[in-house]
Amino acid sequence: MLRSLYLLSVIGLSVVVGVAPLQAQYGPYSTNQNSYWPMKLYDRWIFQTTSPSTKSATVFSVQPNPGAFGCLSPAPTQQASEPWQIDVAKVDPRSYWAVGAAWDLEWMLGVQPASQNPAGYSGALYGFGWWSTDYWSGLQEGTDDVVSTNTAEPAYLLILPNGSTNNGSAWKVGQNLYGSSAQTAACLYSPSGGEADSWSVTWSDTSITTPAYSGAALEAEYVEVNSSGTYIEYWYYANNIGPVYINVTSPAAQATTLALVSYPGESGSISQTTPLVTLYDAITAQAGTVGTMTFAEWGPYFAAVTNLAAPTGLDVCQSPFEYDPITLSYYLLMLERIGTSGCTTVQYLPSTMNTTLSQMESLAGTTTGLDYFQWLYYYTRVTGQGGPVPTAVCMPQVNSSSDGLMEPDAAILLDGRQWLLYFEHTQGWPACN
Repeated sequence: MLRSLYLLSVIGLSVVVGVAPLQAQYGPYSTNQNSYWPMKLYDRWIFQTTSPSTKSATVFSVQPNPGAFGCLSPAPTQQASEPWQIDVAKVDPRSYWAVGAAWDLEWMLGVQPASQNPAGYSGALYGFGWWSTDYWSGLQEGTDDVVSTNTAEPAYLLILPNGSTNNGSAWKVGQNLYGSSAQTAACLYSPSGGEADSWSVTWSDTSITTPAYSGAALEAEYVEVNSSGTYIEYWYYANNIGPVYINVTSPAAQATTLALVSYPGESGSISQTTPLVTLYDAITAQAGTVGTMTFAEWGPYFAAVTNLAAPTGLDVCQSPFEYDPITLSYYLLMLERIGTSGCTTVQYLPSTMNTTLSQMESLAGTTTGLDYFQWLYYYTRVTGQGGPVPTAVCMPQVNSSSDGLMEPDAAILLDGRQWLLYFEHTQGWPACN
């Protein structure tokens, strides 16, 4: 959050690994819950970018935390070991987080045990530290942590304790030290390293309307002040759901808003383990719903995300059922039929392409969860040919402050036959949208 995060550089992509049972995977900071942001492993919140009005996806998800995370922080945080890991992933660099940069975020949050809290803070949710991920170049550089300069106040108090009613109350949060120079070999932050920021948060009761939730909300105004200026974000939390709306107001260059379109346990939502943005996520954000539509009604949202002309019901051999309401999952399942032996309305070229794809999937060891460039790598391995660059398959370019001119849609995770839809554009079908 805020400027200190924007200044971070990049490390490699998150990798989903085998997960131990929760009790073994997570330590004392994840055994308690805050009702304004309840969490369990692989919970997923999908947000739509409403300003700028791209409707692109930003995904918050709970991921396995790194076993090496065990830094000691000054009192009262004590040992910030094994909190929750929240991954914040986007595709469009114009979206939250770090507006303008092609960065994702890994963020450590936890509820401290009562024995390690100042009086009155039991059940509060804290931030212990974070680092960033560049989904494009995957280079390592910085980390970040939050400490408190006053042992009577908690460090980086993100959300009020359960049941608190501090409408209009403001609290000093502490200081933020950022930059790898501030971290010693013993995983302790040196007072002489990094720059100290002053943080505060003010809470108030309000209401909010988003595509996925309308009703009462807890508003938190997060303010960071340092020598460069003032940085402000408003977060809105719904009880038993989590964050539902984020509004960055300062600095103006970082201004953006996110509105919730899907949350854990919501009727129609699906389970996914990856921290990154999938084609399902991107279309859900664009449509603003996890509900049902007809095949034809899902088409414009598919086209808006992929910039490919949406297949017709005839293309997927769906007729006469194309006017029945279906979920997005079923819509994407229908697209899998295109060009197969069971649906020959469209015949993929070259005629060996289905065999080529099968060989690619075998070499990759998966049929899903790879981005455009990763699938292209396996295409080259199988065929010996370079394959089409993203701009050759209708992917638009966007300027990023971290990576220059780029095709962000190439970072969306696809299954093999979804990638094939892009590839087949070079063979004459489908057209660009």
